[in-house]
Amino acid sequence: MPEGKGRMRTRIAMLGAFPPAIGGISACIDNLMRSGLRHRHAFLPFHTYSRKGGSAAYGEESVLWKTGRVLSDMARFIPFLVRRAPNLVHVHTSFGDWSFWRDSLYVLLARAAGKPVFLQIHGGDLASFMRRHPSAGSLPRILLSFPTRIGVLSRMQEIPLRLLSRRNGIERVPNFVKAGETVPRKEIRSRFGIPQRSCLAVFAAPHLYPAKGVFELMGAAAALLPSYPELRFCVIGGGGAESALRRIRKSMRGGERVLFTGNISPETVRQWMSAADIFILPSHGEGFPMSVLEAMAAGLPVTATRVGAVPEMIDDGIGGILIPPRDSEALARALAGLIENPSVRKRMGLYNREKVLRMYSMKNAEKTFGRCYRITAGLDR
Repeated sequence: MPEGKGRMRTRIAMLGAFPPAIGGISACIDNLMRSGLRHRHAFLPFHTYSRKGGSAAYGEESVLWKTGRVLSDMARFIPFLVRRAPNLVHVHTSFGDWSFWRDSLYVLLARAAGKPVFLQIHGGDLASFMRRHPSAGSLPRILLSFPTRIGVLSRMQEIPLRLLSRRNGIERVPNFVKAGETVPRKEIRSRFGIPQRSCLAVFAAPHLYPAKGVFELMGAAAALLPSYPELRFCVIGGGGAESALRRIRKSMRGGERVLFTGNISPETVRQWMSAADIFILPSHGEGFPMSVLEAMAAGLPVTATRVGAVPEMIDDGIGGILIPPRDSEALARALAGLIENPSVRKRMGLYNREKVLRMYSMKNAEKTFGRCYRITAGLDR
């Protein structure tokens, strides 16, 4: 298809998790394929994750099942490259214990077929990954030499890769979000049955795993609910430790003010953000969490742990309050400060929304990814 004056659209094979799979990679891919880039590039989707629910579903499968499905997908990928003839291959991965090894195979196959590869690393970091896999030796470093170009989300991920002497092959491509018009708060609260004068704190994650800090969240809720009758908590997400969390709620004084939504659509998550006063993410570890970007776009102050790229996203004391991981008492103190100071919440929320528009907008992402695609495909010479 022509683009502009006789130019052809670049054909980009997009490998990763696609909706309805949930998680940061799925959200990133969905945003990319809905962005203005679709007018300049032809995206060719190739789903590499569990059809059930994205990367997290791998934790529910046996090693034998995983291996069989990956081999089957590899067999589909080779004719896909021949039939669809992409100009470049964009592989989405993370430094997860399974994801990196699997996606490195896609990189190797694409390079063997003569295709330039843009490898985008979402969660985790190289140093932590290599500590978890000491027997792998230098293999991760060798595998990282094959992509034509590597995209990382944050400075934390970038520094170890720079030490591999890939000085001309690293691009920082932070997550991004479409910051549309905010939904009228009063209308959303009425729809969800939330009292207009209450203080609503929202937590959101695709899966309620302990590593997301869900038990620290419940500890903070147990400490705060008796003292703040106007306080409500909304826990968005499902699976993982959900049953245990519901049991804890039953034993809490004021536990009826903790709402579990289960897994809901991205649009409904955004509506809950619009109804909220505070966003919480007490994770033990993160990459560049999309949920924090969504909260910033909704104009919320953020209380989160000082992990991953969160300190790059949230300016401590200006856009929110950062705390150490695994510390429910620190979380309770930070939340109490925000509950008691509506003017501070408003100021922080406005700051966060302005920062999203300035640094993490769809428009900025289109420029960054467009440049990456041109360089990777050898078109920017």
